Amino acid sequence: MDFTRAEMQCLIFQTIQQVGSPSQDVERTSHAVLVDKHFGHAMLEQLEISLQRVSENWESWRASASFSLLARRTLSLSQSPEVRARALDYVVELRSVCFKWLGRLKNRAAASTDDKQRSELHSRATEIALLCTSTYDVEDVDFDIILRQDSAISVLIQSSIIIQENHDSVQSEHQALYESLLQSHRAMMYRVFESLSTFVLKDSTGLCDAITANWASFHPTAASDWCLLEQPHHHWLAINSNTLLVHFNLLTAELLVNGLPLARLSSEFMQHEIIVPRGIGLFIVLVVVSPSYLRETKEFSSSRDLSFHNSFMVASHQITCLHPRDHLLPSSKYRHYVRVNDSWDEEDEEDEEDEDVAERYKAMMKMQEPLPRIDLNH
Repeated sequence: MDFTRAEMQCLIFQTIQQVGSPSQDVERTSHAVLVDKHFGHAMLEQLEISLQRVSENWESWRASASFSLLARRTLSLSQSPEVRARALDYVVELRSVCFKWLGRLKNRAAASTDDKQRSELHSRATEIALLCTSTYDVEDVDFDIILRQDSAISVLIQSSIIIQENHDSVQSEHQALYESLLQSHRAMMYRVFESLSTFVLKDSTGLCDAITANWASFHPTAASDWCLLEQPHHHWLAINSNTLLVHFNLLTAELLVNGLPLARLSSEFMQHEIIVPRGIGLFIVLVVVSPSYLRETKEFSSSRDLSFHNSFMVASHQITCLHPRDHLLPSSKYRHYVRVNDSWDEEDEEDEEDEDVAERYKAMMKMQEPLPRIDLNH
């Protein structure tokens, strides 16, 4: 049996969640064996061995998804305290392995120079993020135990942010199974919402760590705490970070900075042919609203620290682009992609590969009106 195949994952998911014939006991006939504590220990022992075998290979994530469901089914049906404790420990270990895979894929995607490969890596990262959040999909009575585990809230929110940012663009080997996992994630977030909000309002360390991991410039104001908005928006949390108002949605993991999404520019920028030339093959730095907006009339900065240049700004009709690997090089390497103070390096226009960029720049200079400014008050 090849647990890494999508077909095997579908078979196990269907078998485990099948209702089966009724019996005289609470458990269905096909589930009765899981009540036996000896079977529970034997099951978990094999799951522990299997996880050790695949822990260094992220491509075995589908096998781990099956392991997760088997462990959580054992947890939900067993009445033995020892089996339940062992199942909870196993879920923690599985989550740690998957989160390590997630970090590797994010780093590889950030360093990739190929659009197709980067898209593939983001797709796999999103599916592994769904695997991470599946480890929280336990019975309601176990939510408090799960959320008290070390780094549990931070991992849940970081994984959910990745899902939120990429779920629409995922290209899965088995699209129907992916949609099912995505729906299970959304249902779980609704179920865990009350417990999660209670934990976060008592101690926001996990939430702050998760946001900082996705936005390097996040610095909550010392005198400011996260607060829930009033009904019917009580799933939104708000806090001040320097001069910025930050909102976070506990249900969808959507992060807004002064009302703008964290991970992308507004449609005015992204749909502009001159600023984002088609076919140029550039990678646009993830951007967020910058605290320097009020001081310097600039609106965006990078969402993560980059070597040599940890902040790239956008003024009224100026955008900074760079090749993914160029964050390791001096700015002169990509100066011909950047407009600074209405200047252009004429020497680079002689290169054939830059001619199209230069022409687009000249056309932009002839524009009568600058691009629309983004109103941060809306």
